[in-house]
Amino acid sequence: MGKRKGLLKVGVSLLAWALLASIGLVGFAHESEAKTIKIGSVWGLSGPGSEFGLLAQRGETLCKNWINSKGGITVKGEKYQIEIISEDIKATAEGAVTAANKLVHQDNVKFMVGLAAPFQVDAVASVTEPNKVAYFAAITDNLSPKTPYTVSAMYGYAGPKPVVYEYLHKTYPSAKKVAFTEIDEPAVARAADAARVEMKRYGLTEAGAVKYPFGTQDYYAILNKVLTFKPDVLDINMEFPGGAAALAKQARELGFTGPILGNSPWDPVFVRDKIGSKEYATDFLIPAFEPVSAAAALPPITKKILQLWADTYKVPFVADSLHGWDPLYELVQAIEAAQSFEPGDVIKAFQKMKTIDTSVGPSKVGGMKTYGINNMVVQPCPLTRIENGNVEFIGFRQLNIP
Repeated sequence: MGKRKGLLKVGVSLLAWALLASIGLVGFAHESEAKTIKIGSVWGLSGPGSEFGLLAQRGETLCKNWINSKGGITVKGEKYQIEIISEDIKATAEGAVTAANKLVHQDNVKFMVGLAAPFQVDAVASVTEPNKVAYFAAITDNLSPKTPYTVSAMYGYAGPKPVVYEYLHKTYPSAKKVAFTEIDEPAVARAADAARVEMKRYGLTEAGAVKYPFGTQDYYAILNKVLTFKPDVLDINMEFPGGAAALAKQARELGFTGPILGNSPWDPVFVRDKIGSKEYATDFLIPAFEPVSAAAALPPITKKILQLWADTYKVPFVADSLHGWDPLYELVQAIEAAQSFEPGDVIKAFQKMKTIDTSVGPSKVGGMKTYGINNMVVQPCPLTRIENGNVEFIGFRQLNIP
């Protein structure tokens, strides 16, 4: 009888221990429990340009779900599911700093993704760099050996200028005078300066330039001044998609009939529809693609993304969403190349990669000669023309940013 009581006590004890372990009160880990890696995400989900931030966040979510569905990130034989911790920067530098501080110091993330506006990226980097957090921005050209933890997921702001101006020269040979509209921001100035280099290459002259503050929505006063320069071409440089469409529409309303050059990868269909009439949506060059006109030129990964988008969101695809896909997708590849979750190891592994897969296929990793550090992904640059309300894909061009 005593022996039976002893066995009963042991059985009860084992049962109790197993129960406590199952609810996490003792240090027992089930092999079925998914391990996770936290990644901070920053976008302007409210405020000026929030339509872009919301689209990019959708692309990021699509990428996260796709990677997780395939088992997640593999490091040293272990699988890790991605957990995104998202923060709204409210389209301000102050909001970007607040969001980055929260993610780094409260959520303890070692990795961060997001943002394309120069001053917003720089604000986040002011937090991530001293704390040695690996930050994969959608776009930045503020790269140097002094910012080793900051990566640009695609070519910098000035990258499309050679492609756009080469096509301008071939297609509009009578256009000689170019005027600029520029957000008053250093990265926009650098992009405009790159345009001036291309203008000299093709014998073009500058008619004049007008700068304006970030967040402007009514462009009539700016354009009225620009049009006094009597330009043949209007280069509107960098803007959010809605701002680009407004600039083009208002310029046409004021009587400008020449080519309009964009420099940001806005979704051509989105911009066309925002402009409205076929009469106004014409002779507009955009370094981006839309899936229907570009279908024959798209690589398999892009087609996969389009299918995932259609299955998930049930609304037309918008190319701006790829700004959310690429930073996360590239970060994951760098982590797996490093086989480590230490940011320094991940950055070093990324810098040694000659190529990396992106939303538009294999792309180069570079920037050493240009920026002093290999922290830029140089994707093929697409070019599309909006002509009489029709979207015409011109093609992809490989950029040279060594």
